[in-house]
Amino acid sequence: MSSNVIPLPARFYDDFLSDLAKGLQPSAIRLPLEKTPNVISLLAGKPNASTFPFTSLSFTATDPTSEDGSGSETTINIPRDVLAPGLQYSDTAGMPPLLGWLTGLQERVHGRRHGREGGEGEEGWRISMGTGSQDLIFKKWGYENFLLHTRKVSAFYKEKRDVFEREMQKWLGGDDSGSADGEGRLAEWVSPEAGMFFWFKLLVNPPSSLVGQHEEDSKALIETHAFANGVLALPGTVFSPNGSKSGYVRASFSLLDEEQVEETMKRLRKTVLEVRNAKAGK
Repeated sequence: MSSNVIPLPARFYDDFLSDLAKGLQPSAIRLPLEKTPNVISLLAGKPNASTFPFTSLSFTATDPTSEDGSGSETTINIPRDVLAPGLQYSDTAGMPPLLGWLTGLQERVHGRRHGREGGEGEEGWRISMGTGSQDLIFKKWGYENFLLHTRKVSAFYKEKRDVFEREMQKWLGGDDSGSADGEGRLAEWVSPEAGMFFWFKLLVNPPSSLVGQHEEDSKALIETHAFANGVLALPGTVFSPNGSKSGYVRASFSLLDEEQVEETMKRLRKTVLEVRNAKAGK
């Protein structure tokens, strides 16, 4: 790439981006938080890598400097450990080495420097590469085998959902009238029929409280207390267009194994009881 490339004028970028695109804000999902030690994340609904139909990828490319395409050919093999991150949902989709190259190209050609998230100079556009994986696997397998795969994936996530709900019932369920220790239910929910998320309402007021449960807001509980106890989730308010308070929480169950789910529910139980005790002055 020549070093004397002249970036397009600023007017091009103003005309190129719609008013809606210019007004978009970063997602409330902060994926870097998932790297916090000893924290269990319920944030993004990432697909489980064990359901990916591709285990490796191999293709042959011709020499790009050849004028008529008759130049030498190079076979490229992409193993599973490199391919999986490229297929996974993340803060920007694609294989990290290729994304790094495209980010550099963006800076050289368009003069859009990509800084660190939240840092100075973050002018670059986020890059997302479409994998075309569904179209490719459909052409390879045909309709019946593609449908069979989707049914297997659906059954896989149904089992994940059932494990999550069973542990919720065990650690947060209780009963409406109050258990022997007076805790009662710590959460309420409706079992999802699709997707990778549970929406549940944490009941921070005990059953005997005269304060309505609808008056509570999950934001501080999730962002402060739950995070301190090692659980990452999203409070319902981040999905409200006007930021109104909500007692609900969104949690993804797609990646956790049974042991992690149980530990998550123990931590959430501890969190709700700590907030209840603090409100009661205990």
